[in-house]
Amino acid sequence: MPPAAGAAGGGGGPRGGPPPPGRGGGMGAAGGGGGGHIVVTQAPLAQVGEGGRGAGDAVASAPKTSLLEIKSPMVGTFYQSPEPAAQPYVKVGSRVNVGQVVCIIEAMKIMNEIESEVTGVVKEVTAQNAQPVEFGQVLFRVDPHG
Repeated sequence: MPPAAGAAGGGGGPRGGPPPPGRGGGMGAAGGGGGGHIVVTQAPLAQVGEGGRGAGDAVASAPKTSLLEIKSPMVGTFYQSPEPAAQPYVKVGSRVNVGQVVCIIEAMKIMNEIESEVTGVVKEVTAQNAQPVEFGQVLFRVDPHG
């Protein structure tokens, strides 16, 4: 079977049916390979309390809204480091740059390196090592001014 077969077009079994067991389907990684880099894109968070609720709400929420979130782009298992005994990619207080690997998410036995889309200082790691994460779950909170 050619390397790209089954990675695009929903690949299937005979006569367009479901793929035979163990043959994969249309869920392969981009390019038919595996374990590539995933870049997470996110717009800055909107200020809470600007809808006319009063100045007190905007002032109270200002510190939280300045943090940017790095979210999981997929369902899988979150890993802070490349190996169990290795140092984590990032921890609270670490400076991250755009394109820097911040963690790994294992999905369907493929290790996907997650890259930061923001620059700043990690203020919070919200996911726990070797635990499942959901699509869109916040993994890190980063202070872009830190």
